[in-house]
Amino acid sequence: MTEASEHALAILRDASLFQWYVVPLFALVVYVYAVEIERRNWSCVLAGLAFFGMDLFNETWNALVLHFTERSAVWTTPGATSYLLLVGLTIEISFMFAVAASRSWAFPTDGSLLSSIRSSVSLLRYC
Repeated sequence: MTEASEHALAILRDASLFQWYVVPLFALVVYVYAVEIERRNWSCVLAGLAFFGMDLFNETWNALVLHFTERSAVWTTPGATSYLLLVGLTIEISFMFAVAASRSWAFPTDGSLLSSIRSSVSLLRYC
C-alpha cells in the first residue's frame, strides 16, 4: 500500500482531529440553502444537491478502487483536515461542493447581502 493511502486510512473518520472551524462552515452551508429555499429557488437547491451527489459518487468509486486494489486509490487526501469522510473526501471539500452550485449567496442580485454587510460595518463603527 502506498504511503499516502496508509496515512489517509490512519486518519479516516478520526474524530480526535476535529477542529471548530467546521461549525461556521456548516453554518454557511445551512445559510446558503436556507436563503435559496426562502426564495423558492428550487433549481438552485437541486443543482447544489446534484453537484454534491456527483462528488459523493466519484469519491465512493475512488474508495472502492482502494478497497479492491489494496494498493492505492486514484486520489487521496492525506493532508491536514478536520475530518476525513472517505480517502479522497474531506469535510471541507464536502462543504465546498455543497455550496458551489449556488452563486446567489456570493453574488446576490437583490443586494440584500451587500446591504446587511454595510449595516454591520456601520454598527461596528459605533461600538
